[in-house]
Amino acid sequence: RGRARNLVKLVRGIDPFSEARIMLLQAKGIRDSEWQASLEEVIFSILKVLLDTNPRGLPKQELEENWKSKGLPAPLFLRASGLLEEIDRHRFSSQKLTGSGTNDVRSRLTKETESLLIEASIAAKKK
Repeated sequence: RGRARNLVKLVRGIDPFSEARIMLLQAKGIRDSEWQASLEEVIFSILKVLLDTNPRGLPKQELEENWKSKGLPAPLFLRASGLLEEIDRHRFSSQKLTGSGTNDVRSRLTKETESLLIEASIAAKKK
């Protein structure tokens, strides 16, 4: 019984967003053009934890329906989907930014993704 209690405490202490946190740290260290894909992976990892399903490939409407069925805050969904759209827009833009413009966008999107991760952690605890 003592071992079972310890195991339960250990399982409760595991951070469901640990994979997203590790991927975010790795994304910060990427120096080439793959940083957008790395940030996208972080956001999909966050959504996967919140929705208990793999969100990749799901239409936006279906994602939103799953989101509502879980009782998660709508502003958080809007923020996550907006970030994904902005990352795609920058990745596939015909007007590629260079130098400090790229660094500014990358820094801002990385900070927003980090903030999304914090808000998602809070929302998951309330769930």
